[in-house]
Amino acid sequence: MKPNDISAPVWLDRGEFPFATRSYHHADGRMHYVDEGQGPVLLFVHGTPDWSFGFRKLIKAFRATHRCVAIDHLGFGLSDKPALADCTVAAHARRLQDFIADLALMDITLVVTDFGGGIGLQHAVEHPGNVKGIVLYNTWMWDLMADKRFSRPTAIMNSAFGKWLYLRFGFSVNFMMPNGYGNKAMLSKAVHAHFKNALPDAGSRAATFACVQEIKNAGPFWNAQWAKVDRLRSIPTLLCWGLRDRFFPPDLLERWKQALPQATVQTFPEAGTSCMKKRTKNWRVRCVPSLMRAVPETSRSLASGRGYLRPMLRSCLFASLSLSALHAFAQPRANPAGPDQFICGNAATMQADPLSSGDVGVWTVLQGTASFANQSSPTTLVVNLSYGENVLRWTIYGSDGTTSDQVAIWCYNNASPAAEAGPDQTVPPWPGSVQLNGSEPIAPATCFWSILSGSGTFSDPTDPQALFTAPGLGTNVLQWSCDNGPCGGTFDAVVIEGVVGVGETQLQNVSMRHDAAVQAIVVNANGKAIDLALFDAQGRLVHQRSLLAGSSSWMVGDLPQGIYTVRSQQAGAAATMRFAVSR
Repeated sequence: MKPNDISAPVWLDRGEFPFATRSYHHADGRMHYVDEGQGPVLLFVHGTPDWSFGFRKLIKAFRATHRCVAIDHLGFGLSDKPALADCTVAAHARRLQDFIADLALMDITLVVTDFGGGIGLQHAVEHPGNVKGIVLYNTWMWDLMADKRFSRPTAIMNSAFGKWLYLRFGFSVNFMMPNGYGNKAMLSKAVHAHFKNALPDAGSRAATFACVQEIKNAGPFWNAQWAKVDRLRSIPTLLCWGLRDRFFPPDLLERWKQALPQATVQTFPEAGTSCMKKRTKNWRVRCVPSLMRAVPETSRSLASGRGYLRPMLRSCLFASLSLSALHAFAQPRANPAGPDQFICGNAATMQADPLSSGDVGVWTVLQGTASFANQSSPTTLVVNLSYGENVLRWTIYGSDGTTSDQVAIWCYNNASPAAEAGPDQTVPPWPGSVQLNGSEPIAPATCFWSILSGSGTFSDPTDPQALFTAPGLGTNVLQWSCDNGPCGGTFDAVVIEGVVGVGETQLQNVSMRHDAAVQAIVVNANGKAIDLALFDAQGRLVHQRSLLAGSSSWMVGDLPQGIYTVRSQQAGAAATMRFAVSR
């Protein structure tokens, strides 16, 4: 390893990720990559907030017969995260092209998903002769902004609230990823930690937020790619798709099928957010033989790979959504009952397709409550909806038979209180806990705690009365953020001060002072011996000692410059003093 190479962090589990840590030195910054095995090249291209760790099981399975290469895009995983780097999808694609050229990767089979589709397929449209196979699942390669299913949540993400939600709270990794699994037990704490540790703070999440913004900004890039999609038609391709994916609805697959008629297609009607999520056995049985036919060079390894493609849960799309806007992707909305709606209040106008001549339609309620002004009108006014989710059915009786479709109306209550974080508090002797007092939202509004500055833990970040534990001295600024869907989002902050001696009886017979001239703590303890503890500005214990009764001095001149707190204790009573060491 060279002195300036990337080194493996201490939190990386070498049992899960046993691969050599490699560094690609690009002009834009250092990029981590995995390069394991020999043989035909499989190049894995991730999306957000993923990194090469997400492909670890594939690499373990395939490296016996293939050269498995997976790079972390700049700003992701173990790669550098420069604050001013260009993290557009075009820049990611450019760096990937440089990487392919510098490593002389030839006859590549691309495995792409999520934002990795547009990033990885740029090489295929520019150098189709160097790509021997393509495996893509649940991705796109065209401008999404003409589709309201994508433009609407993107508008939320590009707001100030969306930026705060994504950068400060790490919404995609800390909340959306575990909830996206459905069965949270599928995402162990140990595995989840590898994604959280790769994006520990707001500064490290800049590239992932830039990726989210590209849904709006990268239309010209994708349109230029899509204009060359015919160049991919000579390349053996496998399309795998989960038909109940709320983030990548099935009509996107139809667009791929029309553009790539040579592709082998495997669909999973029972799969939700991932065609590989809970169906690894089905994926192995159904997709592997198809890929054997479509991409012969990879057939043997895929047959032994046991269907380990990771869950497709890390898309910029779901990472970018507020809690309420997430539901916008629940169904593909090319349906006769009209689009799902998210409203502030309990009345809405239905938006079903017009009836054909001679057809009759009827609205009925499957979940919640509703009163229809005209139960037979596709565009009737509906009132008295329940707060939360209402599911309505539109049944059409026509000459061709009876058909029906469902639509969801999410109603948010404007009476849900604005976020209130409660009064400022002090924390008793560390590690100390206080009960927070945030405002209680009215469902379906949701709220959560986050840390703006300082450190600590919450017993439950969604509980208004969660216990907050501070590890030491100092000021912690917490925020209570509430998302009330189309009724608006609000937030409020509270200060939790970690103070030595809170709740303890103050010493009556002890005096302390800091003698700056000789850099000493001078203590006068009458009657009994006294115990002293010295803490730095972060609340970490530096020294402890006991002094006899009477007048004593504790020399502190050898301490580094900074602010310190000394705590004295005598027979259950305590006193504190802060002082500064300067040179």
